[in-house]
Amino acid sequence: ANGDDSVQEVKLALTYDGETIRLFINGDEKESRSESGPVRISEGRLLVGGTTGGQWFKGAMDDVRIYPVAVAEAQIKADMIEK
Repeated sequence: ANGDDSVQEVKLALTYDGETIRLFINGDEKESRSESGPVRISEGRLLVGGTTGGQWFKGAMDDVRIYPVAVAEAQIKADMIEK
């Protein structure tokens, strides 16, 4: 620990349109990669911030949103500054 108790807010978004996965950090697209196929649908529970293997995000999360469609960059930016 460096003794710094400040909190840094980082806003992340992932989108998938059936062809490309995109990562946005603070509203700006930072990475993308080609993928294909539908999103896998499961009857299992949705895990946000962890894996079924017990690995968990260390920190706090709030304002988690899940959209039923791939959201455009302009909408992501608008959602991120809305708060």
